[in-house]
Amino acid sequence: MGAGLEHELNNPLTSILLDAEFLHEVFQAPEKPIDWPNAVSASTSLINGVERIKKVLEHLLVNSRKEGLQRHSTLSILQLIQESFLFIEGQFTNREISIEIWSDEDILI
Repeated sequence: MGAGLEHELNNPLTSILLDAEFLHEVFQAPEKPIDWPNAVSASTSLINGVERIKKVLEHLLVNSRKEGLQRHSTLSILQLIQESFLFIEGQFTNREISIEIWSDEDILI
């Protein structure tokens, strides 16, 4: 699990760092014209990377809590499938494999 977690956090962090460095360079040279398409792309990538890290950390937090006396809970099948792919999604992406999930959100287990 540690290796999967490292992979899922390191990839977006690397992207965030590169995009932040690019934007830092852009704003350090106000005399140069701004490449707006690349600046917008970098800022979008920053947001996506932070959202990805947030999603991974939320998943870890939810799954690390002790449920106390509660033995049963309800979960949507769509949420279960999405969470199942959370840690292996990067491996599929690296192999250029895309996953599409179709499910009604009403199906509960």
